[in-house]
Amino acid sequence: MRTLKIEPLTKEAFAPFGDVIETEGSEFFMINNGSTRRYHKLATVETAQPEDQAIISVLTIEKRDEFLVVDRSGSGNNCDEHFFSEDELFLDPHRDSE
Repeated sequence: MRTLKIEPLTKEAFAPFGDVIETEGSEFFMINNGSTRRYHKLATVETAQPEDQAIISVLTIEKRDEFLVVDRSGSGNNCDEHFFSEDELFLDPHRDSE
């Protein structure tokens, strides 16, 4: 039986696969009546058109039982994505266990 070694996810360790986007230590501003932290433009995405720019921002939302405000984006598109909890693991299939 093989044993998996659990290691922290770091930008350096993940670099061969892409970028790690994180909010820790990043600046933010409050939106939605103070219920949401917006970590703006943590990364940019290359597009087929040089004049276009896609950005990645992360929003952390205070859990509430009812909606106090519904935010509407102006000229952009949004993608809502679940972020992983500390209880989830990423496996590198190319790395041998030690």
